[in-house]
Amino acid sequence: MSNVTLKMVAAAAGVSEYTASLAINGLQGVAPTTRDLVLTVAADLGYVPNRLARNLRRKSSTDVGILTANTANPFYGKLVAGIESVVRPRGFHTLVSDATDAGAYSTIREAEAVDAFIQRRVAAVILTYQPQRAPMEKLVSWDLPIVFADCPPLPQYPEHPWVMSDGRTASREVGNHLAMHGYRHWVFLGHDRGWPTRVARQQGFAQAAKDAGATVHVVEGGNSVATARRAMQAYLASPRAAGLDAMYASNELVLNGGVRALRAAGLTVGSDVGVVAFDEFDWADVLEPTFTVVDQDITSIGACAGQLALNSIHGEAGPAQSSTPAPVLRIRRSCGCNPTLRDDQKR
Repeated sequence: MSNVTLKMVAAAAGVSEYTASLAINGLQGVAPTTRDLVLTVAADLGYVPNRLARNLRRKSSTDVGILTANTANPFYGKLVAGIESVVRPRGFHTLVSDATDAGAYSTIREAEAVDAFIQRRVAAVILTYQPQRAPMEKLVSWDLPIVFADCPPLPQYPEHPWVMSDGRTASREVGNHLAMHGYRHWVFLGHDRGWPTRVARQQGFAQAAKDAGATVHVVEGGNSVATARRAMQAYLASPRAAGLDAMYASNELVLNGGVRALRAAGLTVGSDVGVVAFDEFDWADVLEPTFTVVDQDITSIGACAGQLALNSIHGEAGPAQSSTPAPVLRIRRSCGCNPTLRDDQKR
């Protein structure tokens, strides 16, 4: 048996052990010239991969790792509950780790979470957003089953299963409903730019505005109640806000901040400004006014992700993308409707 180690191959090739491992195992993330160099050096030195060690590292626990992006968002609590409703009856437990620090995305926290999943030898990982390249490559290099929930996989890894509701179609329906009220000066209060959920919701809403001849101003709400409130306050203080008659908030956190800003400016939700939010929340139907929302059934998304993870763990064939029930626009009063009135009495 060869006594040449991966460390020796990496040193001779002038690369890190991680890069050498990717090259020898035929994984992505290595330049072709670097891969050829590593393979040549490994052959010259007589390196033989330690298959036993590789098999040992692939032994997993009964934990399913879940990487979230701001557990202050109630969305993740419902998503995890949906995942657990499926995996726990099959003998698995969830290990939840958050990639944010004080509400802001942190590459350090993300890397720590991925390392923790690997150290715990989790049976699968459910990613609720698209991570950076390095941690994703590390997960792939360990041959962990990976499922994307509430977002599609990274373009480089299309083989991983995923589940996501149709936010584009639902948001277009929101815009059509606001147009029905006669609103024509809209604001889209969005969570972090670049997130697939944000992109789809903004695109659908913008298409509805175009169809209705309405204008849409985009306000960057960030990833917390505080950032959304500040952003909306700044918008309301600007000339662009003249004539504002409708606001669409892309998730519950930015809705919270946006409504606080509207009320601080003396505007009444449901009469001065029609308001709709993406995602149902527990108090939506008891607030004054009650809130019109897009209900995407978050727990069903989690349940689908949990089932996809189980399928991957057990090597069972399944769809690359899992479908969920179509989001439902739940009409209440914040948009300007009065559900108790006849259609001809509504605004």
